[in-house]
Amino acid sequence: MSVKTIQLKEGSFLFREGDSSDAAYIVESGALKILKQFDLNIQEIGRVQASQIIGEMGLLDNSPRSAGAQAEVDSTIIVIPKESLTEYLNIQPAWVKAFIESIMGRLRATNERLAEALVEMKKNSKSKATNNIQNI
Repeated sequence: MSVKTIQLKEGSFLFREGDSSDAAYIVESGALKILKQFDLNIQEIGRVQASQIIGEMGLLDNSPRSAGAQAEVDSTIIVIPKESLTEYLNIQPAWVKAFIESIMGRLRATNERLAEALVEMKKNSKSKATNNIQNI
């Protein structure tokens, strides 16, 4: 499998929400914030640390990036190109790819629901805080 390593400076984006999925990544060192846009707000919905994989969902199900990834600190990233993974999957039985696609679809739907719930919780917390201040 052909891979390469890239360096990301703090604040740099590895990819943005909606970008095409052309690779998966392993964080060799550093950390990334996972960012998702809701209405006009961008929310942090997760973090990826050293030795964790990111970007595999879009790569496996050919969907655009469901969220963005931004370096929280200077980070070293291993890039696994789509072609390398495709070559590997093409020599596997057909059911393996179907199995992976099924799991990815369910995981993507769950991630969307969780992200929406997080935003709703934050909105509710702000509303309660505003109500508490108004009641003083």
